[in-house]
Amino acid sequence: MASLSAQTLQEQIDTALIGATPTAANPLTITLTPGTYQVTDSPAISLFNVEHVVLDGTGVSIVIEKDQDWTSAIRFEECTNIELEGPVINYDPLPFFEGTITSIATDRLSMVVDMVPSSEPVPTGVFGDTYDGVFYPKRISRGIVSNSSDGNLKLGSGTRYVTEIAALGGSDYELTFKNAANDTMAVGDLFTMPAMISAGDSHAIALEKCKDLYLHDMTIHSSPGLAIHDQRSPGGNSYERIQIVPAGTNGRSVNAGGIVARQSEVGPSIKDCTISHLGDDGVAVHGTIIKVITGAQASNKVTIETRLPFRTTYTAGSSVRVYKVDGSTPPKVGYSNPLTYTLAADALETVTGQFKNPSQGILTATPWQYELTFTSNVTIPAESWIQDLTHAAPSFFIENCTISNTRARGILARGDNGTIFNNTIHHTAMAGIMLIAEAGSGVVFSGEGSVSENVLISDNDLSQVQWGQPLNGEDAVGAITTIIADHDWGFRGYDGITITGNTISDSVGPYIQLQSSRNVTVRDNDFFDHGQLTSTRGSDYSINNMALIWTRNVSYVTLGTTNNIYNAASGSINRDGDGQAVQITTESGAFVRH
Repeated sequence: MASLSAQTLQEQIDTALIGATPTAANPLTITLTPGTYQVTDSPAISLFNVEHVVLDGTGVSIVIEKDQDWTSAIRFEECTNIELEGPVINYDPLPFFEGTITSIATDRLSMVVDMVPSSEPVPTGVFGDTYDGVFYPKRISRGIVSNSSDGNLKLGSGTRYVTEIAALGGSDYELTFKNAANDTMAVGDLFTMPAMISAGDSHAIALEKCKDLYLHDMTIHSSPGLAIHDQRSPGGNSYERIQIVPAGTNGRSVNAGGIVARQSEVGPSIKDCTISHLGDDGVAVHGTIIKVITGAQASNKVTIETRLPFRTTYTAGSSVRVYKVDGSTPPKVGYSNPLTYTLAADALETVTGQFKNPSQGILTATPWQYELTFTSNVTIPAESWIQDLTHAAPSFFIENCTISNTRARGILARGDNGTIFNNTIHHTAMAGIMLIAEAGSGVVFSGEGSVSENVLISDNDLSQVQWGQPLNGEDAVGAITTIIADHDWGFRGYDGITITGNTISDSVGPYIQLQSSRNVTVRDNDFFDHGQLTSTRGSDYSINNMALIWTRNVSYVTLGTTNNIYNAASGSINRDGDGQAVQITTESGAFVRH
């Protein structure tokens, strides 16, 4: 461990805390010595159960050097009322590879990339793991293709999933894909990909069960995983003027998402942040929704399962909402009004899963299983969904952020009573703004996500979104989207969504998709260039890509005055849908074409 200071950052903080008794009214201010701090295989700052401290890191540069494994730069656990200002975070070696595409195979199942030199060796061979004597292939995901001219995400280029890498000599490597790259990727394009299959919990800033944090005026240049992971917060966390951007001419900042708040009792406030060139969503705020595998008939216990190892937030006293299935085959979720129950005890882990994630090419997975105990007897069929209302990130606020060049969405929001206001979002592979519960075909896969109610989406500027086709499916449609990723979901759970004052331009497919929603208002938006960019997205679901607004399974939607439409393509229409609609009201003058 080396630094330009006589003491490490951790030593400076620990020394200042000795004998200190800070309070909310009189917090302890610790001014960290400016300089570059190089730390190997461990966080530069790690705090547990610390409260009422101001950390002034102005002029501090943290470089995490990997020897054995990737790690977080800063980690707080169960901390309260901490302010952190100023540090710049980077990794050495960078946790990703980048280079220029020099050739593409005729079948488009492989390509050669001239990699930028890195002290991290490029992994070679066929990726996978052996379980019980059986080899299961994996893939390095989140590979991104960008324009060499401006570094922006390339229109019509999909995510690359790499299953094998071969060294060809010098800085040339042949990359083999899981599927043929039948898109716009071309020789001369830039390509970036993570240096690992999974970063685990190695996020630049990892926060666990912290409240009333204020992180501001800092920069994150790279991360093996997320930039900021805020998990299980009781609430009150704020993020302002945070830059999550590549250093210098690098083509990527972080491998996964930017600011991600998961399973909070109260959602965060995220303002005036700049987030660009990353491997997943710019901002994500969500709770937890999990599938029931063993139901209850006049009993107080059920068993739930999740395929991802996120720690469950289902705790004693938590309020949960149950979306029951009907009796059809396969069962359909939510064909009766959801019921709300209270848990009598913390969730009991009955099966410890093994992280063999199907999304990375693993053929089988061992899910985590938990037993839930209610305060009274319940009747809940297997295959129902249970949403944790207590930890669903309500009252989140995302304002004045600039988000660009994301491999997935700009903003992914899953919580109640939220506001998404005055953000600028451009060059996203998928939706600019999406409300989604993480499910598909009636099955909850990941154990994350929740259904949103009372969300205001206002005065945002979206352009060049839905840019990374040929992703196909309902969750890859709409610049602004509400979706359950299962159009047969009976209960229209998204309730009280207002979409107003937004500007959408130069984007692919429908500009707004409303699915499984009720009590939605769309008014006073400006739409430019609709239909000028064609797409095959959503064709599996017969979505009309020439519809400005696409609806499926909705009720009580008001298309209000005045939505202005400029420079639309011939064939552009105002609205289309699947016919599953109850009372769509189109006010006089709702759409004005210029």
